[in-house]
Amino acid sequence: MSYVRPPIREVNGNTQFLDGAVSAIDLRAAYALARRAAEISPTPATPGHTLVWVTGASFSVQHLPAVVGPYVVAGRHTMCDRVLERDELVSLRHVLIRSIARPGGTVALRVLDLHTPSRFALADGSTHDSVFAEGPVAVAIGMHALVAFPSHGPRPEELPVAQVVESQTGAQVPAPPPAPASPAPVADAPVGPDAALGPYRAASPRPLMYSRITLLPRAVAAGEPLSPSLARLVGGQHSVTLEREGRTATLSLSREDLDRGVLIGRSEKCVSEELRRITAIGTSRAHVLITREEGEVVAYDLASTQGTWVGARRVRREVLGPLASLVLGSTHDAVRLYWRAG
Repeated sequence: MSYVRPPIREVNGNTQFLDGAVSAIDLRAAYALARRAAEISPTPATPGHTLVWVTGASFSVQHLPAVVGPYVVAGRHTMCDRVLERDELVSLRHVLIRSIARPGGTVALRVLDLHTPSRFALADGSTHDSVFAEGPVAVAIGMHALVAFPSHGPRPEELPVAQVVESQTGAQVPAPPPAPASPAPVADAPVGPDAALGPYRAASPRPLMYSRITLLPRAVAAGEPLSPSLARLVGGQHSVTLEREGRTATLSLSREDLDRGVLIGRSEKCVSEELRRITAIGTSRAHVLITREEGEVVAYDLASTQGTWVGARRVRREVLGPLASLVLGSTHDAVRLYWRAG
């Protein structure tokens, strides 16, 4: 059982209002409102993303730097960094958001769904589990819109057309495409494969701006059926073991799984009864994410109710060495997580 406290208004105390309501899924209207909000907000000194959360006519602005450590967990639970209140389409812990520094001084936004039923949507209405976005981007999370601007990049007047590509692994994200020598002007009607994202019309020709969105594979949830790549690695490269009151369960992981991200928690979506029996009431449904970043394996606490601990120290982000252990929860029946690199 998870307990959700009554809404704490101070959590999102910087919420403001601008004239003009925005419908729940109208990401283009949300983008227009967010662009105005970003323009009146101070420009941060640290590269990263300016995140504008839009709900109806209200907005809230925060800066997410593209440095090691900071990230945002958004969801309905009051422990989340961004609380999305009163929305049955939003899970307790819905998405994890990171700003990532790229070669050449650019930044990209990683949005990872935490195995929710509704996921998140792009402007064309398509829903996704994991994206890597370069340039301004807008996503819908239930009744809420998240609009993200690179903090030191341009802010086009309209939501840019999304160039969507697919990647088989989170580690192999393609570099941005080279800029065309002569950008194509915007015609009076949408043309080509991006037409479904329109309309993007103008009284006079002007450059068409794009955002590049790479679709990444869904994160692995502990207890899911093994993927074909994982099934070939029985006793695989790496392993996660959960232990509580003398009972243990072990999950073998491949490098590809770590690139995608591995979710550990009490979620009923985990089909392995053995793994579910190890978790306890103090384990959140989505408690911790284990992933690989720049050669290191990192554990992210997902705004868990009872925390993730290393000894007596509560941690939010922890780099895992070849052998490491975490404690999920703070009660007498807390779960111990043991990590072993292959």
